[in-house]
Amino acid sequence: MSLEALWQQSWQEFYEAALRELPGFVLQRLQNPPTVSDHDEAMFDIRVTLLLWPIEGLNGYVDALDGWIARWNLQDPSSQEADTSVWPHDIPPPPLEPVGVWEAMLQRALEPGFTGFVAAGVLKLMAMARVASRYTSQ
Repeated sequence: MSLEALWQQSWQEFYEAALRELPGFVLQRLQNPPTVSDHDEAMFDIRVTLLLWPIEGLNGYVDALDGWIARWNLQDPSSQEADTSVWPHDIPPPPLEPVGVWEAMLQRALEPGFTGFVAAGVLKLMAMARVASRYTSQ
C-alpha cells in the first residue's frame, strides 16, 4: 500500500470514528442541509443563531474549534485541498469541550429547520474534536 493510500485510510478511519460519535438523528440532519443561495449570508445566519443561544461557553468554543480545524486542515481526505503532510496522530489536542455544551447541542439539534441543522453541524465539529482528543492522547 502506498504512503498516500495509508494516509487516506488513516483520515477515513478518523472521520468514521467521528461520525460514530453522533446519534442517528444528528446524522440525518446533516444529510439534509437547508438550501442556501448565498454562502456569506448563510455563514452570517449561523453566527447569529449561535449568538442567540444562551449556552455558556458555546461561542468561544465554536470559535476555538473553527480555528483549530482550519489550522490543521481537518477536511475530507478525498478533497482536492487535503494536506497529505498532516496525519491524524500529528494534530495537537483540540480546545477543551465546555461542560454541558454537547447535551445542549443535542437538544437544539431536535429543533426543526435551520436551527436544528446548525446544532447538528456544531455536534459534528465537536465529534471530530472528541476523536482527535483520543488520537492525540495515544
